[in-house]
Amino acid sequence: MKNHTLIATALLALASAVQAQKATDFVRTPLPEERESAQYVSSGESWPGGVVNWYYNPVNQPFSLRTADVLSTIQLAASRWAHMCNLTFNYMGTSTVNRNFQGDTVDRINVIGWGSFPTSLSSASGVTYWNYSRSTLAIVDADIYLNTQYIWSIRDVDAVMTHEFGHLIGLDHSDVKSAIMSADPYNSYEYQRTLRGDDVAGCTKLYGASPLALINRTLNWAEKNYPVELKSGAGITQGDADGFIYRYYSGSNSKAGVKNGTAYYMGADGIMQNMGPLTGFTPQVQAAGF
Repeated sequence: MKNHTLIATALLALASAVQAQKATDFVRTPLPEERESAQYVSSGESWPGGVVNWYYNPVNQPFSLRTADVLSTIQLAASRWAHMCNLTFNYMGTSTVNRNFQGDTVDRINVIGWGSFPTSLSSASGVTYWNYSRSTLAIVDADIYLNTQYIWSIRDVDAVMTHEFGHLIGLDHSDVKSAIMSADPYNSYEYQRTLRGDDVAGCTKLYGASPLALINRTLNWAEKNYPVELKSGAGITQGDADGFIYRYYSGSNSKAGVKNGTAYYMGADGIMQNMGPLTGFTPQVQAAGF
């Protein structure tokens, strides 16, 4: 089995300067007539069974961040992809393993950690390495590292990790500017925390759609269209109670979700409102790019 290393560097850097520049960190483009899709870009590498076991290396983690917060944020970023596709991310604990930035490190231990990047990668906020078998296209090893030369907030970690997980599951940069996997230019950190339709299409091509994909795509759309009624506050909690798939919004003390194909909304008054069939929202969800 031959392994090939592909570096997918995310220049998800601060501010408008990055967004104003044409991204040059990653170029991998097949002929348009030979594309599986003219939108998302993937060469077909994927994790066998859609299972990713990962470790966290806290060495060099910024002092301003708590390990517990970083871990929960990484898990949140991973869940955005798992909610859309048949993916399972298993946190295995901490590790002292480090990726060698100067060469291959194929140890089959998937690590998320921190490092001071070499000059060639110094402008990147995050970088994903993955190794795959050319004969089977199975990804066998992947690592994500965040650049310690940046000043990080936990929301920045959230945004960058959501993009980097797209690379870790086998996606390159998308040609669709509305996708969070776009790099020409990169979208803002705020934007990066919600998958768009093209991101979901790429993930689905590799792993198949999650049974809850339509629910989650609709909730993503609703959050952007009804920010007052669905205000995240300290965070959004996704749950499953007696067949009711929902998200709780602490900022507005409200819930939105679906049961048996019907959409519901419950505001702070505690009154459950029937919003109609979930599929009734689908044309709007798709038209808005979710």
